[in-house]
Amino acid sequence: MRNALSVALLGCALTACASSHTSIRHEPPKESVADFSARKGSTYTAELPFSGGTGYAWTASRFDEKIVKLAGQSSRRASGEAMPGGPMIEEITFNLVGRGETIIVFELKRPWEKDVSAVDTRSVKVTVK
Repeated sequence: MRNALSVALLGCALTACASSHTSIRHEPPKESVADFSARKGSTYTAELPFSGGTGYAWTASRFDEKIVKLAGQSSRRASGEAMPGGPMIEEITFNLVGRGETIIVFELKRPWEKDVSAVDTRSVKVTVK
């Protein structure tokens, strides 16, 4: 699984470097930091799974806004019929606006629960050229 992910991310990175403006989409891994590079002007969308109707939501934090800007966030069904507690995908999109390197941290938690740790955390290291 880890090797397949590495190959997929390498493919994304090579594709991103081959053209001036690209759109990269992927699900950040659970136990390691995803790492990719792309050109300034590209977009990156993290696709993060969660269960609908539970109150949990993904947020993005700790990133350098001089390098990546949050462009939007939306939810969609993962597949099949809509149902309470069914599988969902949170799409968080960033515009790559400045050259440099930053890490985006994604946390899955209920927004109203303060002082409670996230139930899932994912990270992506982005290098903008």
